[in-house]
Amino acid sequence: MENSVKPHRLVGFLEKCAIPSFKHVTIHLCIAIVLLVIFFMTLKDLAVIGGGSFVSITSSISAASGALLAISLALAIFFSRYITDWRDKLVDRLEKAQIELAHQMTRSAKNHPEISDRLTELYLQSYMYIRGQTVDTEEILRASKIFNEWATAKALESQSGNRTFSFSSLDTYESLEKHLFDANQSCRHVRESLMLLSAAEKASRAIVVFPPLMASWAVIFLLSLIFAFIGGMGILDVGAYFPMLLMLLYLIVVSLIALIISSGNIVTFVTRGFEKGHEIAMAQLAARQTKENKIE
Repeated sequence: MENSVKPHRLVGFLEKCAIPSFKHVTIHLCIAIVLLVIFFMTLKDLAVIGGGSFVSITSSISAASGALLAISLALAIFFSRYITDWRDKLVDRLEKAQIELAHQMTRSAKNHPEISDRLTELYLQSYMYIRGQTVDTEEILRASKIFNEWATAKALESQSGNRTFSFSSLDTYESLEKHLFDANQSCRHVRESLMLLSAAEKASRAIVVFPPLMASWAVIFLLSLIFAFIGGMGILDVGAYFPMLLMLLYLIVVSLIALIISSGNIVTFVTRGFEKGHEIAMAQLAARQTKENKIE
């Protein structure tokens, strides 16, 4: 399960090397300039493009890069709104789960106060959550463990003593076993809501790749306009036109890779947003439980 939420190695490598930050924009621009110099020194006499063709190509590139800049901006706005709506739904879900847990603690406090005591830490974790904050999953799991381990031991005792409850008998609704059952459900709802909020917060970090991507398209747009002006004015030797196009081609390929990967990530979250968040949250929980079992 944990491996299923990880991208393919090649995709992960391209994602890291494309344009995840403004630093990478600068790095790729420097690489493009170096390539321009190398191509000019090696190809200026081998591949010659006419001034009219060069202006037409660079003008087309400027128009395409402007359109892709607008697309990147639209994707950034859409993804930001989508993640915000998803987080708000999870916050509403957490609030309902918190009310459910508080009600259960009130019920259990009458005859089984030990249940309420062991639910207190998890309740406080949910109560102190502030919209948009980073959720510490380790703390959530630790708080949940306070109740779960004790409840598991009590459930085993009840099972060995043949003590049970029946949904059709009101006489058993105030038994320890029924309270354990209800408390476990309330605990799970709060824990899962907080874990999913953690997944949503991690997903929201993906939005930071869009400003550098938009900056990259803006650089391509400006360079293509400048090159079109240079070609139209005939300032440089025609031998420099082909290397200049190769420079733009390098920047375009890098930016397209970043845009495709970012778009793919958005499609994944739009089509499987809640499921993917649940998958991440459960992978974190499974990894934690496996680690604890190894320690034991």
